[in-house]
Amino acid sequence: TDYESDLGDAHNELGRLALLQGEFAMALGEYHADDSIETQLAARDPRNNDQRENVLRSRAILGRTLALAGNSASGMQALQQALAVGDTLLKLDPTQTDWQNDVALRSMELARLQRFDGNVSGVGTLISSAITRLPRLIHKDPSNAGWQRNYAAALTEQAAQSRAEGHLPAARAQIQSALVILEPMLDK
Repeated sequence: TDYESDLGDAHNELGRLALLQGEFAMALGEYHADDSIETQLAARDPRNNDQRENVLRSRAILGRTLALAGNSASGMQALQQALAVGDTLLKLDPTQTDWQNDVALRSMELARLQRFDGNVSGVGTLISSAITRLPRLIHKDPSNAGWQRNYAAALTEQAAQSRAEGHLPAARAQIQSALVILEPMLDK
């Protein structure tokens, strides 16, 4: 399985390189290959939570790339699948901070795609999920700049949704809250 995992990593890297060159079809092929390998490895060893986390990440990458290539419906479906894997992992261990962060990030990505696609019905719930999780992570480790940046991004997503719904004062307050997090980070 180490060789198969390495093969998945190689496909992922080829997908990344293809994206950098604007070759969406090639990137999708590589990301599909990586996701297929990660999914097969997880199916063979369902107790291996690290492998399931790999599925979460490969499926999210595939979802983002599908959306970038113009297939937002399949992209959203892949991101929903990634979130389902993350939710399953968190049921096993709700204290696992990497999984909490992954679920928050995927929630924001799916919210963004839904909003761009005009499907705003579940956007608020997805953003709220991220906004609920990230401050808890920051409370556990206030020095984690990545979590702080992710929280600011969640507030910015919330502001975009508020703006789309016509709630401009709320959007302004949410952006100001994001700035309160981001501006001190410049000094670090």
